[in-house]
Amino acid sequence: MAAPHVVVIQRNHKYLKENLQVDPVLDALLQDGVFTQADYDRCRQAGPEKCEMLLEILKKKGQDGYRTLCAVLDSSQPFIKKRLDDTSMEAGSSDLVYVNKFKLEAQYKKELGDKEDQIAELQSVMERLQEQIKQKDLDHAEREEAIKKEREEHIAQLEKQKEEVEALKMQLSKSNDDLQQSQAECDDVKKRLHKEQEAYEALTGDPRLHSQDMEDIAVQVQHTGAIDRMCQFSTQSCCDESQLCLLPCLHSACKPCIDHHTALAKQKCLQCPCGRGFNTEQTEVDHVGCNEAAYAANVEGDKQCNYIEGDHDAKAEVYCHECDNLLCSDCHKLHDRPKRNRNHRVEEVNQTENIPMRHWLKEPNCTDHPENRLQLYDHTCKKAICIVCLHGAHRDHKKEDLNHAHEEAKGQLEEQLQNQRRKLQDVTDRMATVNSHQDELGDKQRKLEQAIITVCKSVAVKSLHRQRKLREEVQMSLEVPNKTVQETLDTIHDVHTSIASTIDYTQRTLESTRREELITLTAAILKKCDENLKRELPEDDTRDTRILLSFQGQKALEELIDTCGGLVSSLHLDHIPDTQPTYQGLLQQIHLLTLREQETNTLHEGRWRQLVKILFRLPGIKESDSTVSGSQELQPAQLTSQDVYDFVTKFIIGSLMSTETLPRGICLTGPKLQLDAARANTDRCHVPTDGELVNSPPATRHRDSGRLQRYWGTCSSTPIPLPPPPSNVTPVPHTPRYWETHSRVGVVGGWLGWPVLEMGVGEESQVDSGLYVCVQRRSWCVGVGSCDKHRGSICTSVWQHGERGERGECYRNTMSATRGTQATLQYGVVLDVGRGRLAFIDLHREIVLAKLDVEWRESLLPMFGVGRPDDYTVNMKVVSGVDITMTDSKKSLIYNALT
Repeated sequence: MAAPHVVVIQRNHKYLKENLQVDPVLDALLQDGVFTQADYDRCRQAGPEKCEMLLEILKKKGQDGYRTLCAVLDSSQPFIKKRLDDTSMEAGSSDLVYVNKFKLEAQYKKELGDKEDQIAELQSVMERLQEQIKQKDLDHAEREEAIKKEREEHIAQLEKQKEEVEALKMQLSKSNDDLQQSQAECDDVKKRLHKEQEAYEALTGDPRLHSQDMEDIAVQVQHTGAIDRMCQFSTQSCCDESQLCLLPCLHSACKPCIDHHTALAKQKCLQCPCGRGFNTEQTEVDHVGCNEAAYAANVEGDKQCNYIEGDHDAKAEVYCHECDNLLCSDCHKLHDRPKRNRNHRVEEVNQTENIPMRHWLKEPNCTDHPENRLQLYDHTCKKAICIVCLHGAHRDHKKEDLNHAHEEAKGQLEEQLQNQRRKLQDVTDRMATVNSHQDELGDKQRKLEQAIITVCKSVAVKSLHRQRKLREEVQMSLEVPNKTVQETLDTIHDVHTSIASTIDYTQRTLESTRREELITLTAAILKKCDENLKRELPEDDTRDTRILLSFQGQKALEELIDTCGGLVSSLHLDHIPDTQPTYQGLLQQIHLLTLREQETNTLHEGRWRQLVKILFRLPGIKESDSTVSGSQELQPAQLTSQDVYDFVTKFIIGSLMSTETLPRGICLTGPKLQLDAARANTDRCHVPTDGELVNSPPATRHRDSGRLQRYWGTCSSTPIPLPPPPSNVTPVPHTPRYWETHSRVGVVGGWLGWPVLEMGVGEESQVDSGLYVCVQRRSWCVGVGSCDKHRGSICTSVWQHGERGERGECYRNTMSATRGTQATLQYGVVLDVGRGRLAFIDLHREIVLAKLDVEWRESLLPMFGVGRPDDYTVNMKVVSGVDITMTDSKKSLIYNALT
């Protein structure tokens, strides 16, 4: 077989003979020692055949000779070398291809230089681009700053325009008022010209100007429904009900809408349309809403097979109760293959009937171990796990059996559901009361207006203007109560809506969640339930409906027409009689008073002389007695007959009766007691406009220097002074005082705190020395609360000097301590400062709790205290003076307390 280089030469033999330049090749072959001198000479002597001779000799020289030929051709005739290289490659002799290292190295260096030039150029381009980017960033920042300034300018312009609009509105309103005033003046002129017509209208009770009827301010309660189940921030373009999140107010919003509004607001804090703000970190997955949305989508369309996870759009034909799955025909066959599934209860699915939510929901398997069922609940991670997870990442977490956790959470929600329903019933009842109050206000206004019209009929034309003015006063007077009632209704409606929404969502949670989801949502629902239960309902003050019209001086109305009539607030009277005298009547009264004064002076002189004679006839009294002498020096003109009578009576009683003797007929004296609202400790309680003491802080707290800082309550507005020391002429006066309290108490919390309420007296310097009267020195009271002796019972006890009564007695079972209990407690205080006697009465039990004899050192202050609002609700009313209803049993108790 021929050598490879010989094959290449033979294949290109003709081409070489035609194109090869022999002389340079011969010189190179001789120079490199491939050809001998003899070979060289033979080729030179061959003449035209020297190329043929060269090729023949070259075939014998081996591959080295061939490479020398290729090296010569690479520099002199490269096209021949290329042909020879191509032939070598075709023949499979790549080792015959000659490579010029120096030429190749130069070529590589050239290409490398070109690449470096390109890299340098690209770096230069990148630097220029970076500079352009920096410049564009600066331009963008400047543009943003300019836009910000423009926005601020626009906002300032808008604010200025708003102010201008408000100013224009005020000018327009003032112009309207001026126009109305001008119209009113024109109407007055017209009415004067038509005096007879106005008289007729007044007599018939049909005035020409009718006041507008009071608008109906009753607001119907909007029951929560489907709107609470929708996304509260729905934008339609990005709303996705499969990504619903639960807000702290138990409303729902989808995550895309929350993200959209967060991006618009440029902050994490948003506000629900219901008015409550929240942070995006406070949201969690709304399993109820997501399940209901998925269930609704399933109900609206055909029931699809859900036996196999993933894309499987087959129509369901049967339902397996044990597996809780919908199955198509193929999955039904697959379901029956395992022997354990053949006894399952399977029913055909009716496409027209909806499967209950509980049956439709399917308990998933563990997300980390899909082949295992969920058996535990991890409270640390707030998710359900399987047994395998127990030994993995959840090893040291707080875990609980899933069924037990589900039953516990379900029980808590059911208990809260009952509490919310009871609270909703209370709100509904209070709403009905307030609505009734509102109706009474409307009825009262209509009755008052009718009464005004009736009275004004009797005075015809002159009373017409007064009639209209009074009707306007009625409307203005009831405007504030109506507004207050409306605000009360709005507050109650807010509470009602919040509770109804919580009940609705809790019911949906119990019906539309899996066990894991129910446990996860329980904390948020319980928090909302506690907020609802702690919200206090505003008090409804019905005193504004007790307004009557006073028409004193109807006979003198012709003379007093400009000032006749006025609104009077009355709590006990249904009608105020007209006792206003006429001018003639006043003259007659003045004449009668003059005659009575003359008769009184005459009678006074006669009584004085008779009583002085009686004093001298008493045994043991002489004319030289200093007391009598002093009495004789008194002249009748200096004293009235009543002064003389009182002086003699006290003198005789002081001489003939012992100071320890108490007359059978008891006279209770003293001004009416009133709770001092200005001194109430507003951190713990307050005194509203109805005058009752309530154990809750007011909406606006006051920190006045004159308020009580420690004591949980308040005191009376005026102290009770001590009497002057007794003398021979003026014995110790017996001036007993009596007052009582009526307290409405409701049990709210489960802890029995001390006290629930207390009432008593304390010396003025000790009023604010302790939290309660029962722990203060120089203080005495009756208190209601739990005691150490009878645990679990609410007792009534008497306290003095900070300790329980002398015998340590307490009266059990004052009221039940069960949550939700309501009771009215009534206690009375009998105080005789002159004799040093203090007694406490339980009006419900009809017993005297304690009788105390005390030596007072300084003026006394009646005190009234209440307990914690977390445990009880207390509304204490003080009754004294003419407001006391004095029964025979009450009189007997008071007499027993003083004797």
